[in-house]
Amino acid sequence: MEAAKIQQTDSGIQGIYEELVELYGPMMELGDLALVLRRNRNSIRSAVSKAEREEGSSEWAVRLAKCKTRVGKKIMFRTRVVADLLETGGF
Repeated sequence: MEAAKIQQTDSGIQGIYEELVELYGPMMELGDLALVLRRNRNSIRSAVSKAEREEGSSEWAVRLAKCKTRVGKKIMFRTRVVADLLETGGF
């Protein structure tokens, strides 16, 4: 399945969250997030890194920085936070 198949349903955030979990699981890799947002991996990584170091960063980057975790070399993000940001138009 591709991220392009994600559709907003009448149930709002729950529908987006359920579809993301079905595709990626409870945690999304940086590459998965880049695919869903149609952004470059490096630009997301840079924005999140900046949000961890400096004040005044984008709200979406701050929220992703707070839910970021590392598993080995992989950077992972909570799917629930990504779904919430998509629902509210935070990106």
